[in-house]
Amino acid sequence: MSRPRNESKFRLFMQENSLTLFTVTGVFIGGLIGFIIKNSTGPWTKREIMYISFPGELFLRMLKCLIVPLLVSSITSAIGGLDLSMSSKIASR
Repeated sequence: MSRPRNESKFRLFMQENSLTLFTVTGVFIGGLIGFIIKNSTGPWTKREIMYISFPGELFLRMLKCLIVPLLVSSITSAIGGLDLSMSSKIASR
């Protein structure tokens, strides 16, 4: 009788944590693929390095475009939620 209960607990755990598990699995697989590619071939040409680094540079630039507005808006809303005396202390610092 305890068998179905354990299976339902496992299924519930997988449903609640599937995104975390997939993310961690993807990070490990990506690291493994990068390690294999780096050590399996000889020295890379500048063109091959450019092909590999270009998508990464685009991704980092997109992240920078997202981070700055998020930081500014979160700081603005945090300061707006404070009382006047606390806001003046933060502004003076």
